[in-house]
Amino acid sequence: MYRYRFAVLLGTLILMMLAMPLVVLCEPGIHSWLARAVLTGTLVIVLLSAVFAVAETRRTMIIVLALAVPPILMRLINMSADEDHLRVGEHLWEVAFFVYAIAVLTRHLFRAKRVCFDTMCAAVCTYLLLGILWSMLYSTLDIMHPGSFAFLPAEVAEPDRLRFDDERTVYAMYYSFVTLTTLGYGDIVPSSPMARMLAVLEALTGQLFLAVLVARLVGMTISQAIKRE
Repeated sequence: MYRYRFAVLLGTLILMMLAMPLVVLCEPGIHSWLARAVLTGTLVIVLLSAVFAVAETRRTMIIVLALAVPPILMRLINMSADEDHLRVGEHLWEVAFFVYAIAVLTRHLFRAKRVCFDTMCAAVCTYLLLGILWSMLYSTLDIMHPGSFAFLPAEVAEPDRLRFDDERTVYAMYYSFVTLTTLGYGDIVPSSPMARMLAVLEALTGQLFLAVLVARLVGMTISQAIKRE
């Protein structure tokens, strides 16, 4: 089971990304409560899967558990408390957790000796975690400085906030991945200096990650081919 730890993490990440749009399709009256319950449940599963994936040694297990437990508890508490200051603390803990998880996954990718299914799953997980990490940063910024992001006038039916805690999570994740891939539809735009700089940093991170990752994978593939000869 442990050898498929990255595949398990990838599955939980995809589950969370698919769950949020489905929640939005439910009756409007239950959007907020159901979205929070679904997001909390899937995010807890993602956090536990990430702990399982990156805890290769006792030291890393202690660190990831120390980073994972506080946001899980805060999520559960905030489902009923619904306090912005608690949500900011929760997001910051989650950001710290995902930064560490991404660092461990990246180290694994650069220490790998060959390209295999495990390596590919780790690479995709790292890329998806980058998008989720930035969506949490955008949510934190918009909580602390409301109006940091603007929706086009044509999108009047959409929420005017990016939040990683209720039915609006789908918009935070959508904006993050559109920026990470430099697709840039322009239906949600950063309207404050900090938001614009975060968007620039995410776009740069996405492009640099792909460039370095492709170079690494190609290098390993060539090395494997030479060894076979």
